[in-house]
Amino acid sequence: MNASSLGMVLAALEAVHGFDLFGGDGDDNSRVFVLADDIARTEMTLNAILPRESGSKEVDAALLSIVGFPAFAIRDRQKAEAVDTAVRQKLTGRFGCKRFLRDGHQTVLEDELKLHYEPEELETFAGIESEWPLFFTYQLINHLFAGNHEAAEATNQQLMRAAVERDGLWLLPELYFVLPEDIKEERRNPGSTDRSPNDNQPLVWAQSLWVLGRLLLCGAIDVSDLDPINRRHQLRGLETTRAVSIALIAETSAVDSALVEMGSDQHTLLGESRVRIGSVRSLIEKLVDLGANERLGLSGRPRRRILSLSTAKVYEIEGQQWLIVPQLFDTDIFYLTQDLGILVQELRSTIQYLHQFWQQPGRPILTIMISEWMLKSPDFGVLLSFLRDEVMRGEIFGVPVHLDRVEALVSRGHRIRLAGRMTGWAVRAQTRGLNPKLEAELQRSKRINWTADDSDARLVELLRVPASPDERMKIAQELASRHENLDVAISDHSGHSWVLRELVEDVFRLAQQVRAWGAMRR
Repeated sequence: MNASSLGMVLAALEAVHGFDLFGGDGDDNSRVFVLADDIARTEMTLNAILPRESGSKEVDAALLSIVGFPAFAIRDRQKAEAVDTAVRQKLTGRFGCKRFLRDGHQTVLEDELKLHYEPEELETFAGIESEWPLFFTYQLINHLFAGNHEAAEATNQQLMRAAVERDGLWLLPELYFVLPEDIKEERRNPGSTDRSPNDNQPLVWAQSLWVLGRLLLCGAIDVSDLDPINRRHQLRGLETTRAVSIALIAETSAVDSALVEMGSDQHTLLGESRVRIGSVRSLIEKLVDLGANERLGLSGRPRRRILSLSTAKVYEIEGQQWLIVPQLFDTDIFYLTQDLGILVQELRSTIQYLHQFWQQPGRPILTIMISEWMLKSPDFGVLLSFLRDEVMRGEIFGVPVHLDRVEALVSRGHRIRLAGRMTGWAVRAQTRGLNPKLEAELQRSKRINWTADDSDARLVELLRVPASPDERMKIAQELASRHENLDVAISDHSGHSWVLRELVEDVFRLAQQVRAWGAMRR
């Protein structure tokens, strides 16, 4: 994986987001939508590699194209300067820059029939790598974007010395290589020999960038003509002071009462605001529909996980404003957050992630859904302490947070318009068909007698009696293994019919409630 390629991908994702394929004649259906988390993950991967080009390359002159024009993909000023310094100190020569150290391309020692060199074989090319005037053109343009005309003039003079005259025209060759008779001297005294240009004159890529640089240098065009979407302003330091907004939602009136008792007057009871609340699953389905086009043979975005940058926006759909509850609260997918201690840790990490990687106008909004099952959890005090002592206090691990009612938060959020419809948050159903008096007994390690030869009806009845979560999970697995899908209806001996999927979900939910993680992992 190469940092220069990742930087171009990052720039492309950021630039294409919001682009309307039909210009002023388009609507929400013709606008390109890129998830902010896809951009953030690309940037995190890029930053993990920089200032190197890759695991095998310490530095590459191609990084000049993401430090400055055209990508402007490195936001961290210190890393951008480190890359630029490494290219100047390690790759810059009299006629251009080496692509990377020990690059044998078009040197006189290159074996054109060899497709791959082992690392130790690359030492053959150390000190005699070809020099490419192309990278001087990037440096010329980058100096002008930085407003350093003196450095730009000096770089332009280097390009003039590297250019070859033909029929009155000054052309930039693809590269300069060391002649066979000069190899020993070049290695002994780097930069002392006169290299020879190859026959690819001009390299149109380099020549066109040189023309652009000279037009900038003489004032015929401005940097804004080359960067109409202002990517050059991406560069920043690591520090940011943007606050993270917190929307606290009470799923039921019982939760509302508990939060009021805690001292909160800034939460919102689900269904009592004009701002709608949706689940991350509904957003995933919405994005599938958004990218689908039957006539073009496009199936839409795959049903993949959506992270918190994408759920931190205000979505405007059919005239309604929507906030999205992040996937942390979907315990059917991520059951570990049924442990409220883990949920609190994940919330802290999410807030730091939003604070670091949010690049949109407005504030990110983290929607926290407090469900009724949480009130019964032995760890509810941990969540309550987090809300009271950290969220309501306004700071979490140095990150400023702002708790307010959803109507106030959406006015300061970043809004995205989407076409189509969205389904609202569904209050999680209580466990079906279970006597509440038996819930506490599930924590006891009680064995029941059953075998794989028992009928479906008997196994269904055994799921309705007290047993350890592990025993109940084994029975559920046995039933599931007997049927092709979980939507089959099974009757007990009394003739009552049960949907297998609902029975299995009950087993999982109850195991979650008593924190029987071993049973959950079966």
